[in-house]
Amino acid sequence: MFNGTHSDEESFRIVHLTDQHVTSRRQGHEGYKKCIESINALDPSPDLVLMGGDMVFDGLYTELETYEESIRLYRSITKQLNGLTITVG
Repeated sequence: MFNGTHSDEESFRIVHLTDQHVTSRRQGHEGYKKCIESINALDPSPDLVLMGGDMVFDGLYTELETYEESIRLYRSITKQLNGLTITVG
């Protein structure tokens, strides 16, 4: 429960990412790599990284092969988060 004071021992750090839209088109996956590198560089590191929104470019408007490639890119880049348990659906 937050009591209005701050202490490093009591802190819980959260990073929230949304709408990454990972795709190899327009080098979108490179921007996502830089984002993960920035998270890995945080000191102190986050206790939780929460990802919401569209992780990859919309599969309804993308050829299946391109969509599957985007999913593979998203998963491989996300696994580079340091020291965190990663669950990728």
